Amino acid sequence: MICKRLGLPYLPGSRDGVLKVKPYRTADCVIVGFRWSDKVDGRISTLLLGLYGAGGKMDFVGHTSGFPPRVREELERSLPTLVEPGHLSDRRVPGGQSRWSRGKELDWNPVRPKLVCEVRYDKLQGDRFRHGTRFLRFRPDKEPEECTWAQVRPRRRRGDPTVESLLGM
Repeated sequence: MICKRLGLPYLPGSRDGVLKVKPYRTADCVIVGFRWSDKVDGRISTLLLGLYGAGGKMDFVGHTSGFPPRVREELERSLPTLVEPGHLSDRRVPGGQSRWSRGKELDWNPVRPKLVCEVRYDKLQGDRFRHGTRFLRFRPDKEPEECTWAQVRPRRRRGDPTVESLLGM
């Protein structure tokens, strides 16, 4: 949604009089891997996130970065001890080429699905988060198995509006 300030005229090419408001959502995800920074040795730059899907398989759903220093220190201390392959389904695998990878595969380190974190996202497209997913906090009170697709794709309940009912059909 774009909001315009009442006291300012619309100025083409300028954001002075307008503000973009996004409807953010949150999800609890399992940390399924990480990437080391290519700029600073010994620094983790990105967390890879997963949700449990059908049959108890872990699906890769996206990544997050930009942690506070305290969180980064904890991640750099704990994640290397959890490195262990074989926990992701083969639906979608991280590390492949994208428009951001400049034609190269991105190295990543799979970890045992033990740590849960809450992230903020603005869009779920198909089977992945899109745009700037943001780390909010660790969730030591949640078990990894509780992080499922159901929290981002809730089932329709009786009485929920339908397209037909909203259009008066």
